[in-house]
Amino acid sequence: MLKPLKANNIALKAGDTVIINTGGGGGFGNPWERDIVLVRRDVLDGYVTREGAERDYGVAFTADGLEVDIEATRRLRTELSSRWKQMLQNILAPYEQGSDRGSG
Repeated sequence: MLKPLKANNIALKAGDTVIINTGGGGGFGNPWERDIVLVRRDVLDGYVTREGAERDYGVAFTADGLEVDIEATRRLRTELSSRWKQMLQNILAPYEQGSDRGSG
């Protein structure tokens, strides 16, 4: 598990290297398609909460919070995908119907 480091006023010399690892970036692609093993690791390492994993990545955990609940994860991801598709349909519908909003 990564431990937080708090450091101030550290003098660096020419040629020194500083590496900073952060979590919670914008990501790439659909969050509910992210590898569940990686989501689990982020939860266990404290980068993502269990609630965030369920809400944002569609990954559910067992009661002890240590393992992924595969069936619940499958249901959550199906629901997230369906909601996303419906939202896109609602956004694109006026353009697909040839309304004035879609003409340039």
